[in-house]
Amino acid sequence: MNIKNKFIRLSIQALTFAIYIVPISACKSEAIIDSNQKSIMSIEIEMDSVQTGISIDNLNQVDSDGQKISGNGSGDLVLVVYDPSGRSPRKQSLMIDLSISENKTALNDLTVNDILEINKTINIPNQDLSNFIKNSKNPKELQWGVYAIANHFNSAKLLVIPDLINFGLVISTQSRPKTTLTFQEIHLAKAIRSNLISENNRYGIESNGSLVSFTGEPSAFNPELYSRIGKTDITMASINEKMTLSIHRVTKNASLNKVQTSFQTLGTVKLKFISKNEQWQFIFSPK
Repeated sequence: MNIKNKFIRLSIQALTFAIYIVPISACKSEAIIDSNQKSIMSIEIEMDSVQTGISIDNLNQVDSDGQKISGNGSGDLVLVVYDPSGRSPRKQSLMIDLSISENKTALNDLTVNDILEINKTINIPNQDLSNFIKNSKNPKELQWGVYAIANHFNSAKLLVIPDLINFGLVISTQSRPKTTLTFQEIHLAKAIRSNLISENNRYGIESNGSLVSFTGEPSAFNPELYSRIGKTDITMASINEKMTLSIHRVTKNASLNKVQTSFQTLGTVKLKFISKNEQWQFIFSPK
């Protein structure tokens, strides 16, 4: 895989993003903690449009009739690395579309569905990650994290809450979540992070590929926007630190006519340097 370096000078632009509105008018939001919640099997449904680059599970996509298109759990897990080192005010960041190989040949995207179903440790070596860390002026200052957009729901009539299957996001945090996020916190985190992926797609990141961005470009990582989720959880860590990977969901309680939120701890993630081939790899260990 080749990193596409961008040297186009862009003025700093204000972040804009399209927010997906779930039709929950006149409904309350209730938070529940369910750290032992079991994985919900996703249902394959035919897509009316095709997304290129990194998948955000059809978030904000509409069909020819202007209706929102449901995702199917195919949101890609992305690895983001931020490098604040060096004297230049234009800091670098790297986004990688994480992929797993089958039969040591073909690459397949690592998706939300995959993460929910994996029951053994996976190791993903990546040369672009290795080069980015190697070229850093101070690797100890590097920060990294992973996330994926979950937008799987079944369509519903106007003003009716749809069936929310896997609706929220998968994200890394320095410590295991202790409390569930609110609907608004999940919604905001999902919106701004899907926007970052969309900007990388606009800059030409390819499926299973990677992209280096610089401060001032819309595709660049902004630590003020993306380093936290909710009120206290930190989503980035140094390259020698292990993190917890969890899914934060918005679910439907039909009997109470409410949406609820919950979280499920999926396992741990870390970066590891393999001295034998001088390569860094991403490791996910399910709980």
